[in-house]
Formats: sequence, structure tokens, C-alpha cells
Amino acid sequence: MSTSVNAGSRLDRLPIGPFHRRIMILIGIGMFFDGFDIYIAGTVLGVTLKTGFSTLAQNAAFISATFVGMMLGSFGTGFLGDRYGRRFTYQFNLLLFGIASLAAAFAPNMAFLIACRFVMGVGLGAENVVGYSTMTEFVPARSRGKCSASPPSAS
Repeated sequence: MSTSVNAGSRLDRLPIGPFHRRIMILIGIGMFFDGFDIYIAGTVLGVTLKTGFSTLAQNAAFISATFVGMMLGSFGTGFLGDRYGRRFTYQFNLLLFGIASLAAAFAPNMAFLIACRFVMGVGLGAENVVGYSTMTEFVPARSRGKCSASPPSAS
């Protein structure tokens, strides 16, 4: 005779506590940098164009590489998360993004920067999927919407 345990209903009954706040803060920091990176790209492209480092066509390729990478990252991370776990996948995506960001800082030309940006896009796209799915796994159902939009409250 096998006994079935439903951890989801137990997690839904728990009050919001330090564990939930820690998850929210860690995922929130990742998503902050994700958004920051997307918005700062326009400023960076303006400077690269003005200084002659890039052309308008290269800037378009830069933006396209970012969003194609994000699409592929968000698509692939669901499979990786199911196979290797969301924690590993989240950390791997942050590592991928971080290494590509460091490489981009030393880009000798725009083609190398575009390639780095594609890899960064893979990490950025994956981060959103893993972040929100982790939130929905651990935060009680009654608080999921609120936690996805703002820091969790004491209630």
C-alpha cells in the first residue's frame, strides 16, 4: 500500500514567512537586473553608434540577437528545469548571463558583442521562466499574484 503526500496543499496553508521573503528577494534581484539590462541596451547602442563602434544595421542585429536569445532561453529552460531542477537551472542561467556579460565588456568589435548579447539573451529569457515558476511553487496560492508584483507582506 502506498501513501501519497501532497506538498502543494501544505505549502498553500503556510503563512508568508522568512523563507518566502528570501525567495522573493533573490528572484526579485535577478528580475531587476534582467529589466535593467534590457532598458540600458538602448543607451549603450546610442553610444556605440555615435562613437563609430557600430552601424545602424549592427544595432538592429544586437537587439534581434537579444530577443532571439531570450526566446530560445525561455523555451529551453522549462525542459532543463524539469530535468535538472529549477535551482540548478536558475543558477546556470545566471552564470551564463554573467560570463557573457563579462566577455561583452571586453568586446573588440560589434560582431563579438552581438554574439555575447545572444548568449546573454538566452540567460535573460531563462531567468524569467525559472523565476516565476519557482515563485508559483513555493508561495501560497492566495499570495501568488501579490508576490509576483510586489514584496510579500506579513499577512
